[in-house]
Amino acid sequence: MRRFNTDALKKYKNNSNSANIAKKIRSIKASEIVSTIESFMKSAWYQFIYGLADPRKKQAFLNEVTDHQRFLLYLDDNLGHELFVLIAHIEEHGGFQGKKYVFHVITDMETELLMEEIFDKTPSLKKHVEFLSRGDLCRYDGQKYDVIYFGHNVAAYNSDFETLRKYGQFRPKVKLIANHVICAHKNSMNFLMNVRRDDTLNTKFHLGNMENTPEDMQFFDGIEVVTMK
Repeated sequence: MRRFNTDALKKYKNNSNSANIAKKIRSIKASEIVSTIESFMKSAWYQFIYGLADPRKKQAFLNEVTDHQRFLLYLDDNLGHELFVLIAHIEEHGGFQGKKYVFHVITDMETELLMEEIFDKTPSLKKHVEFLSRGDLCRYDGQKYDVIYFGHNVAAYNSDFETLRKYGQFRPKVKLIANHVICAHKNSMNFLMNVRRDDTLNTKFHLGNMENTPEDMQFFDGIEVVTMK
């Protein structure tokens, strides 16, 4: 039902969640952008909005990415929630000075344009962020990432993972952190079975809940961490 509500509202109002969130942004500080996005998610509990607003999943994500600097992030229609969670965490724990952070982002065009408007106002952050398309991955053959994050349409997880393996972005010592590996039901199961049955991979699971579900309606969700053996 929440997926139906989200799709119906997008068609009826002819705008995206990212556009609705962007209208509420009053500060370009990462922690305040995170707060604005999560307030929107909470108010739109009847919608299906991907992100890291669940405390257990957010903490698991931050624990997994600590001390890493090169990221490829597949993001959904949420104004880059996970990227701003990551930036806020970095700013809170020492900042960017003396570090070579790289954030490559793949998302839909509208979300990309709205995020670029924010980064245009923060040149010190903008130099760390680059937006890619899936078609760009062949040009980044063998690009060295520390962490790859999946937070987009779960139905695309398996095909995107195979593309990353093909072009060498997923390699030894790289972590793939895949969010929403329960809540998308069949698509989640297909991805989990794909990686857990692969003898060349190690997997680890972090349990959480789907974002902003009322307490009397909560259901499980989680994060799968995938590495090469």
